[in-house]
Amino acid sequence: MPTLTRNVQGLFDTVTNDFVGVLDPVTRTEYYFEVQKGGTYPAQSVGGKESKVLVVNSDSSGTPGNVTNNNPAGIVAIPAAGQAITVTNSLGTAASMVMATVITNDGTLKSVTCQPAAGNFVLTGNAAATGITKIAYLVIN
Repeated sequence: MPTLTRNVQGLFDTVTNDFVGVLDPVTRTEYYFEVQKGGTYPAQSVGGKESKVLVVNSDSSGTPGNVTNNNPAGIVAIPAAGQAITVTNSLGTAASMVMATVITNDGTLKSVTCQPAAGNFVLTGNAAATGITKIAYLVIN
């Protein structure tokens, strides 16, 4: 299994808003995962290659504002007129890779950056949101 040593982009299913993989922006290689919400699942074969099964018990409520969510993946929301939120997460470290993507079509907030730290991460939008804007995230250590 290759190891990614640079920032990657998250790939999300636009119907279910589930995380499904990562895209290496340099090589344009896509790495897919099967996402199951809870339970135990055997290894899967995708396109003749074994895939990792990422089992996620995720909070997907997307309540606006700072939140505590100790799941490896979830959906949070920046409130209207807000630009940043803090997600308190016991899985987070300063070395964590947190993939985050905007999943709400907002008029101004189109992308987010993430600053991970021990026990939390801060998601900051490119602009203040015009309405409640949901963000899907995945913490990888």
